[in-house]
Amino acid sequence: MNQIKAKVSKIDSIDNINLVCFKVGDKELKMIALELDPFIVLGANVLLGVKGSSIILSKELNIQLSASNLISCVVKEVNNGKLLCWVDLVFQ
Repeated sequence: MNQIKAKVSKIDSIDNINLVCFKVGDKELKMIALELDPFIVLGANVLLGVKGSSIILSKELNIQLSASNLISCVVKEVNNGKLLCWVDLVFQ
């Protein structure tokens, strides 16, 4: 559920602000953090949590968005509820 297996590929730190890069297959994801857990080191395998309300879905691949982390995937299933929907995605 809402998790992505990744590997820490780069850490840049300036004035207690950290830019951490992760590799997921051939894709790179980035995160900015004020504090880092001591286990977040170069080469560490991690589970990234994904906040469901921060996901943008688009059919277009070359769309201009303000989001920096873009992952191509296929919609496996959509469950429509009364207030929210649940989407099952499969990474390519």
